[in-house]
Amino acid sequence: MNALREEQAAQAIEYLKVMNCAKLFRDAVCQSSEFIRRFFAEMYECSDLANVMRKLEENGSLPYYVTHEYMPFGECYSILTVSPYVEDFIIATPKYIQELGAYRAYGYVWNVTDDSKSEPGAVYVKNEYGTLTRTL
Repeated sequence: MNALREEQAAQAIEYLKVMNCAKLFRDAVCQSSEFIRRFFAEMYECSDLANVMRKLEENGSLPYYVTHEYMPFGECYSILTVSPYVEDFIIATPKYIQELGAYRAYGYVWNVTDDSKSEPGAVYVKNEYGTLTRTL
């Protein structure tokens, strides 16, 4: 069943609480989609990021957090998303992996260096002082 944006936003807030993110990020999710896109695009000084996030929204997902990293396979933005389907909410809840000291979360990785390597899937993020950084 398709989720309403309000349901997705509520789920995103829950995901951010699970990962102990700062209230600033939870509050951002309560704003409009345009606000979230601008927030992260300005934070990372990457206007193209807003366009990628808009495309994810057009496909029904709700982007709620973005990390930026340089990986061996290229410069990447990991865009954490809430599924457009209510039945995915439970299985997509971030899970803490003790051995890694990180949370497994789902989203879309945009590889700026090589777009053909961009893909949806799980990423591992650590909470550092209320913000998330990707580890794997």
